[in-house]
Amino acid sequence: MRCLTRFSFGVALLAVGSVLNPVVSQTTLYKWVDEKGVTHYSESPPPQTRSRALKLETAPVISGGKTGSKPGKTLQQQEQEFRERQKEREAAAATDREKMQTADRAKSDRTQRCAEAKARIERLQAERRAQLVRDQHRVFANEKADHAFDQRGIELNRLGKYVDENCPPN
Repeated sequence: MRCLTRFSFGVALLAVGSVLNPVVSQTTLYKWVDEKGVTHYSESPPPQTRSRALKLETAPVISGGKTGSKPGKTLQQQEQEFRERQKEREAAAATDREKMQTADRAKSDRTQRCAEAKARIERLQAERRAQLVRDQHRVFANEKADHAFDQRGIELNRLGKYVDENCPPN
């Protein structure tokens, strides 16, 4: 039974090898069974033992040439082209980083201006409310106070327009 298993393995190995290699060359393989009943395979026949020659088909050896390289280019030329491509990639990456940094700075500046405008709006509204309370308790009209109230309203309108156009909603 053990010999049959090794024999089956050998036959299966030969069958798989021949199926997987469509372009093949033949090699002679010898099979024999020793006095213990063990089956052996080798490329040379055993001395003074009865053996059977098997034809084993093997794939041809392909010489190691570079695939994908253009003919006629030396190693130095290929190295130079590689370095040029690498420099181009690095330059493009540096340009992208600069663009991102500029965009980040612009966004940060815009965010800061928006925060300042919103804070100024809050202060102006508080000042106008306080002035309205004072005006309710005032007996005589004060032209200077009225002008300041109007100026705060104009500034509130200007800042509100800026916030609406340039700042994201909260």
